[in-house]
Amino acid sequence: MRVLRYLLPFLSLLLAPLHVQAQVSDLAAQFEHESLRKIKSDIDFSVEFTSLILRVGQQIDDDLKEKGSVQDARVDDFLYATDSKIESILKEKVSYYAQFYEENIDIPKGKIEKFKYYLSRVNWSELIPIIKKSFVGLSGFFKRKGVGIVVAMFVGQVMEYTVYFSLYTLGLSKLIPLSMAIPYGTLLTLVPSVEERFRIKRKMTALLGGRDQYRAYQLQMKKSLEKLKMKKQDQILFPLRLPDTSEDVVDALVLSKKSWWHSLLTRLGLNPKDLSYPSLNLYMLMNQIEDEYIIWVKDSDALTHPMKTALIVEHLMTTLDEKDRLKFQKRFANNFTQVKRSHYWRALEDWTLEIMQAKNVDDIRRQMASIPYGVTPQQILELWENIILPHYSTSLDFKYTSYRRLKEKITLLKGLSYQENQPNWNKIFFEKFDEILLDSLKIALPPCKHPEGKALKILLAQ
Repeated sequence: MRVLRYLLPFLSLLLAPLHVQAQVSDLAAQFEHESLRKIKSDIDFSVEFTSLILRVGQQIDDDLKEKGSVQDARVDDFLYATDSKIESILKEKVSYYAQFYEENIDIPKGKIEKFKYYLSRVNWSELIPIIKKSFVGLSGFFKRKGVGIVVAMFVGQVMEYTVYFSLYTLGLSKLIPLSMAIPYGTLLTLVPSVEERFRIKRKMTALLGGRDQYRAYQLQMKKSLEKLKMKKQDQILFPLRLPDTSEDVVDALVLSKKSWWHSLLTRLGLNPKDLSYPSLNLYMLMNQIEDEYIIWVKDSDALTHPMKTALIVEHLMTTLDEKDRLKFQKRFANNFTQVKRSHYWRALEDWTLEIMQAKNVDDIRRQMASIPYGVTPQQILELWENIILPHYSTSLDFKYTSYRRLKEKITLLKGLSYQENQPNWNKIFFEKFDEILLDSLKIALPPCKHPEGKALKILLAQ
């Protein structure tokens, strides 16, 4: 949790003055190149497949849960279902995948029936124990992703390999690259956001008062990211602990999360100045940079590519001589930024660590009534959305539906906070947050003369 003290100052920028220079992208012009038109085709293919995953996932979820239940399927609903029931569900869903490939891959008419035959030959009874075993101990993960969607993804992966085999056997190897465009490596993180994006957009548009207000909210978020040299929200800031950094600022790297699209652009040479794991390795190779620490980081299977990139960069910034360090910084200038620490950041760090130790809802509500002065609603809700709630998904006994309901309402409340633009967390936002917390968890306040809710409001007002 020590890294938290370096992350918290970034939240203070959400309301900071913005001085952004417009940048003109030539990516659209580059798409005229034949290879990039092919990439766009692959992107469309992947988006459609993601949509298929969502539809099939919801159907599997409905098939698994008890009849008449309004709750989402639980992990236990899958683990305790009979193998025959699961096999029946999976075999039924295969037809959707087969239809998708048939419509999106140009298979000669004379070979379509043979193609369908291969896809129908998967022995699902042998795979069911493997799926069940992979579910054990992942209840927190499925609170965030949903049981049906993950099962649908597993089916999709099996079908992918089956498609490879059938295309090769039918002499259609040239079609395999298109089928490989499915970004399975990133679907686990992207699918829930894709599913929620449209629903939340509709609700937030209504909440903010219309499309113009929603666009203004999006523009404010975009400019906040631009100030940090971040192009989009799927990029991350990694704090650098450099010895010559002032106590008033935090040096940081702007890194893109590993994705098939980002890696593909890098390999095609379209991100020449973008710092990534491949471009960092190329730079070190060209400049003959390597030592035992770098080798250890590169060989560590436990580290993701963004983490490896950040650790190696931090190492280079503290070990290279001044000339080589300036050369490295100039090469990747777009990926270095600084964030000014807010006066309350230490108090906010302590508060965040305390609320993450909460054992129950009462503890959470007490902490929400003692937020340090000067912290804005936007910053608190950013913390909840990105740090606190994901932590609670595994540390507290939240039901899946409660978690997803609370996550959505926090996102909507965050949108409202940008519109109202309050300088401090106050009684109004405490009451709004308290209401969505209790409603999401389906908790009623105790009927007494001095209920806890009133006591907390009195405490907050002091």
